Amino acid sequence: MKTKIISIILLILIVPPILFCVLNSSYELYVNHQENIAYSKMQQAVDKHGYNAISLEPVKARIKFFHIYEYKSSFSNQKTLNKNRQLFNKVGYKIGKHDDLETPYKYSISALKSNEKWTVYIKEEPFGKEKSYRED
Repeated sequence: MKTKIISIILLILIVPPILFCVLNSSYELYVNHQENIAYSKMQQAVDKHGYNAISLEPVKARIKFFHIYEYKSSFSNQKTLNKNRQLFNKVGYKIGKHDDLETPYKYSISALKSNEKWTVYIKEEPFGKEKSYRED
């Protein structure tokens, strides 16, 4: 009888943390998979609309209460690299070919998924106008 009570108490103490770890890991896998899908949709939009991105940064999901509501990233192209190069040259900072050229001029890109359709928003930072594109 005592061994049954001890085993029940141990089960009560051990099962919830294990269950939490399993659920947390599977949720992280789900988010990672969704980020990969968003990355491919963003890459499609960038390529299709002629932005000629040099490198698209890794996508980060913005989550609130286990609900993914937006995916964000950024990228640079030759236009933004030239603007950054001119800015750094004005202040007398000597830079290499791709050193620190992604700020302050860059493109921010975000994606939203609703009703199984993706909308990708691209904006030139810091003063550009935002454009939206539908991706299927």
